[in-house]
Amino acid sequence: MKLLVTACLFMLLVLSFDLPAQENKIFNSKRLRQLKSEGSGIKAFTGSPAQVKNGISEDAKVIKEIPSFETVILLDYFNGSFGVLADTTFGFIEKQYIITDFKIESYMTIWENKVKALLKEEEIRQRSIQREEEWQKNFNEPAYATGNLKIDKAIENPFSSVKYSKVNGYNFSLKNERSTSIVKEGKLNELIEFPGCELTVEQCNDFFRIITDTILYGREPPLLFSPKIGIVFYGKNEEILEYIDIDLDNIQLKSSVYIPAINYYNYWIDSRGNPITEGQAKTINGAQIISQTGFTKQGKEILMEYFRKLKLNVSSYPPVFLYGFDLSWSMTGYYNEIPKICPAFVANFARNSFSVGPRLWLGNYYGFGGNFATGLQYTYKYYISPYGKRFKTFVFFDFDYSYYREISKTNQGYYQIVKKNIENFINFSIGPGLRYRVYKNLHIHLEAGIGKGFSSGRNVYYDPVNTGNNYENVYGFFKGFFWDTPSSLVKAGLYYHFL
Repeated sequence: MKLLVTACLFMLLVLSFDLPAQENKIFNSKRLRQLKSEGSGIKAFTGSPAQVKNGISEDAKVIKEIPSFETVILLDYFNGSFGVLADTTFGFIEKQYIITDFKIESYMTIWENKVKALLKEEEIRQRSIQREEEWQKNFNEPAYATGNLKIDKAIENPFSSVKYSKVNGYNFSLKNERSTSIVKEGKLNELIEFPGCELTVEQCNDFFRIITDTILYGREPPLLFSPKIGIVFYGKNEEILEYIDIDLDNIQLKSSVYIPAINYYNYWIDSRGNPITEGQAKTINGAQIISQTGFTKQGKEILMEYFRKLKLNVSSYPPVFLYGFDLSWSMTGYYNEIPKICPAFVANFARNSFSVGPRLWLGNYYGFGGNFATGLQYTYKYYISPYGKRFKTFVFFDFDYSYYREISKTNQGYYQIVKKNIENFINFSIGPGLRYRVYKNLHIHLEAGIGKGFSSGRNVYYDPVNTGNNYENVYGFFKGFFWDTPSSLVKAGLYYHFL
């Protein structure tokens, strides 16, 4: 049912995306002026009398009429219309009125692809905004005092006027991937983890110092806001006075109390994206404020360290894609008494982890009388704990292949008897595992499982004198499967990811 509702919402978002309106928003005279200012454009001629319109929609108005064989500057192309400069007028002419050649047609393809890419970006942006608005509506998120963008250079502690008796910090239970505010309809959200932790006076002062310091802010935050930590201020009668929602993943906080430092690094830009002063913004049309209310890298680290001391979970779900390196020690399949070292490249996507690497057998298996052993290991893990707590449980499927060669030579007077044994092992294992974050991006893991395996082999005995004793025995893959007894796997290692 949940998937069906999600699919329906997605279809509504797709249908609600007004493509013609977005075309006019991207493919317009403002864009043509910008292209001309950048030095773009090629000359062309009209093949018949043509009308220059102010857009490409059906209700676009004619702003200029030009005769046949009139020179125009082609600046852009999309959906059967050229963006042109006719004399001093920027507008749009349908393709059929322009004499084209190979060069112009080549530019048409390039221009149209650029406009399509811009439209795709705008479509994604609009859908993201619509999803966010839908989420805000469904969860009835309260109006935050920090929600309105402005530029504020005041440095002060707005919480000094809040007459609170205690302050508690909470984690959300993380049962849902999208959490709402810590306070819902004037009460604590049912999604939080109880009992939370009560801050001491010293911890409160540290918190106020951190969130009112401009060093915490200075990056543009993403559109999404999904807090996982909440700070609640209580009155004498346990009533909720104020609260702060904090989303470390999306590097921002929102507060019921206005915090001036949040807007310290915001700045004005004009319609072309150039920074301007606040005084200039009052006289320029289209000026807007750019948000820099997100946490800096240093600021985020400061907050994470503070919440760790409160024993609050500082991470929610990991980034969608991570990659790293794993170094494991394992005993698995055949020859379980022989440990193996397994360096591997690891790729994580959401709750899924994939790793692949060689299996290096420990012991005297290299360079001694022709002995040799190696292998390959592939492991898939699915994390049952999806939201990045310090302990994470998972289930895994492990496939490993090993190659083993043993050659022995026995001196018999003036000649040697040679014995050669070559074996291939394949083993499949499944089981549970546990991962623990030791420090930042460094983790240790332990897993154990059971499985099945099979092998193939080739045994050779060669006596150059007594040839009647010679033999060769081949078994395994192509001579009928040779199944191992139920095998086991035990593996422990270190994992480091780079994002």
